[in-house]
Amino acid sequence: MPSDQLTQIPTLPYSDPRDCTPRLYAFNELDRQPHYTLPRGMAGPLDATDGLTYRLLELPAPGRSTLIVQLYNGSLTEITAQLFAQTGQTVGKPKRLAAVAGKLIVPAGESPDGRLYLRIAYRSRPDVQQRDDDTKGPQPFIRVAAYLDAEPGSAGSLRQRVYDRCYSEEPDRQQKIELPFDCGGKATQRLILSSCDTEYEMREWVKSTGLPVVEEYYGPLGSVVALGVEPGLDLNTTGGAIEPAESDINGGEGTVSPDYLINLFKPQAPAQNGGQLPRRDERPPIDALCKDDGKPPAFDQNLDPLVVAIIDSGVDDSQVNRDRWEATRYRQRTETEFIKPWKLGFDFLDKDGAPEDAARHGTSVAATVLNQYRSEHPLNLVHLKTFGAEGISTYFGALVSLYEAATVGADVINMSWGVYSERPPAGLECAITTAIKSGARLVTSAGNDGKNLSSDPQWPAAFAAHAEYRKHLITVASFGPDKEDVHADLNDIQLSSYSNYGAKTVTLAAFMTAGVPEHGTGRTIYPLGTSISAPIVTGLLANWLADHPGGTVTEFCDAFCQTSPNLSGQTSGERYLPLDHSTVLVS
Repeated sequence: MPSDQLTQIPTLPYSDPRDCTPRLYAFNELDRQPHYTLPRGMAGPLDATDGLTYRLLELPAPGRSTLIVQLYNGSLTEITAQLFAQTGQTVGKPKRLAAVAGKLIVPAGESPDGRLYLRIAYRSRPDVQQRDDDTKGPQPFIRVAAYLDAEPGSAGSLRQRVYDRCYSEEPDRQQKIELPFDCGGKATQRLILSSCDTEYEMREWVKSTGLPVVEEYYGPLGSVVALGVEPGLDLNTTGGAIEPAESDINGGEGTVSPDYLINLFKPQAPAQNGGQLPRRDERPPIDALCKDDGKPPAFDQNLDPLVVAIIDSGVDDSQVNRDRWEATRYRQRTETEFIKPWKLGFDFLDKDGAPEDAARHGTSVAATVLNQYRSEHPLNLVHLKTFGAEGISTYFGALVSLYEAATVGADVINMSWGVYSERPPAGLECAITTAIKSGARLVTSAGNDGKNLSSDPQWPAAFAAHAEYRKHLITVASFGPDKEDVHADLNDIQLSSYSNYGAKTVTLAAFMTAGVPEHGTGRTIYPLGTSISAPIVTGLLANWLADHPGGTVTEFCDAFCQTSPNLSGQTSGERYLPLDHSTVLVS
């Protein structure tokens, strides 16, 4: 029995450009021939498809407006879209589309009066378009949306240097371009294809999409490709159109997602530029903490080094702070496309080996790690800059940084950032799994929005709730007094009011601040937040690993953590890192 969409011509209402989500009509069962009851006089024009299978949609009269038809092609074959008037006359030129998404546009004044019919013709492929319930992968489809005069706009843009493969005939040329954001301000107008399978046919999948490659990374442990999506098109629907081809080529092992925006300071509104870590005007109550005199550490170069990768905004390499990092430059033989010996790391925004901190965040994180480290084993810090002056990173940059950190064998990876999402980002999970398999332990901040991560998950922090990650990943909340009281009792353990929490998602709490050198001046400041609590743990973990190579984060917590009933329901097992394990810079 034919379904209604094979016998009746559905009407597609126009979408509102002020709404970021289009009103879509989806055609499924693409292998089946339709049996439409066609309007009088229209059978000849609409049925004339030269043996191709086709689908029909009715559109309300566009009047004198520009008509924009968005086509999302998940059919695994080329489609041809053509508009017809009620008289059977064609309207505009046909649109042939082999890519996963495109548009059919009729300029203002060129549409006749009355409603229109959209015919989408394609060659049926039962071998891939007819999938039973046991077949792995999504069903092929065609989806359509329509607008009058305008489509959803952009919520802003991010200026970034890219290898100009998409915009220039010189493929190795670098150019700074504006990366437009999507309508909702949650991602750039790009899709990210990724895989942590080294034998994955990524290039074939990328080619099948028909979308332009803006950036690409093919590393020894994983691949990440950024595809440009035409402004106005819906990212999620375009991504859905990519999935059937991925399943057909690779069996469903790759991931596709929007190029999420990750914001150091405003993760709930990631498209908003600017911000900084809050800090205390007065010196916080640190008398109970260990002290550091700020002198560069003395390492025994005959001992095995510890490698800590910091995925952040870079580091202040100006004259006032340069000496702090010299002894910690990366000195190992393993090098990658981006990470080279004797460099501080890599700047993924300016594409060079000088990751200068423009957001004034990574410097504080790196200094906190260094404050905690007391071992004679050399410490190599790899600063992977993917956050710019706006405090914003792309998802592409975060994934590539993780794969690079894993490739050089980082012992610990610090991630003082996160992205809110109901579901775990599959590409991020794949990259984290790869890092764990390479031997890395990961430390991430819980976030500073006062949220329960069990109900409002932020990633990668919420991965700590998954049993397979508990031996390898630590999510860190903050504890400490909310008021500027130099006489506060630090032994009264209370979660900081701003800190995210979760009995299953947060591993432990650490102190809310550390003394760090100010960017550009070197004077000691005390920034607040889980962005600082996390590297307190990172530095101590690296220090412990120097004497316990092969140790897990579970064993680390057993060695250092204590419990407090004040943290019931806020951290796993009410755990926190005691103050006598938190070192701050006081000079």
